[in-house]
Amino acid sequence: MNSAFIDKFDAIAQTRPTQLALITEKASITYAQLQQKAKHIAAGIQSEIDDDVEGVVLCLKRDDALIATILACHYLKIPYVPVDPRTANEKIDHILAQARYLYISNAKTNQCQPAVSITQLLKVDASFEPESRARASQEAYRIYTSGSTGDPKAVMVSHDGCANLIEYFGALLAFQPEHTWLSSTSIAFDIFFLEYAVPLSCGGTVIVLTDQRSNQRNRLQDRCNGGRLPFTKPRRRCSKAC
Repeated sequence: MNSAFIDKFDAIAQTRPTQLALITEKASITYAQLQQKAKHIAAGIQSEIDDDVEGVVLCLKRDDALIATILACHYLKIPYVPVDPRTANEKIDHILAQARYLYISNAKTNQCQPAVSITQLLKVDASFEPESRARASQEAYRIYTSGSTGDPKAVMVSHDGCANLIEYFGALLAFQPEHTWLSSTSIAFDIFFLEYAVPLSCGGTVIVLTDQRSNQRNRLQDRCNGGRLPFTKPRRRCSKAC
């Protein structure tokens, strides 16, 4: 059985703590820094939930807090539900009504359920407790369908499935620690999981574009190549690290 994503990430953070993990519009973050922030947020989430909470809905802007909060959910073994901030309010209302979810957002408020902010989670003065939940979920995340043929429905993706996907694409792309992956797709698309999980499980670097800059990839690619960062850009069929 392939190792879970979070175990791979932890191994990289231990062996390559100063390796660059993320490049965002406002910050560059090492593996050690990302691990620390993710565990801090995980402790904050622990203070907000009990064992009846089924998952964490994330309606977050594309930045380091988004990736750190996703990692926090992996640490807690509770599924996250990625929701693009551009999603219609009606769909968000529908998702929040489907199960008992914690709603974390720095982008959209909700009339039915108050949002918890990243700032609130980071203010919690507590340590992350890995075994705090009585029942660890087999789900890594849930994605809701568009609802074009009816109400949006949840698609549940398992940790085992994610581990197999990482193993396959890591080998297919021959992904190495010196490689960089540009993340530009909506967080509500399946491909987004690969955009962060493959590089962060192989010791690579993820460049996280904001939604506003997702159409300016060529300019960012020039910047990456100018800095001699090997660049990986997802394509429809296959990606290749250069």
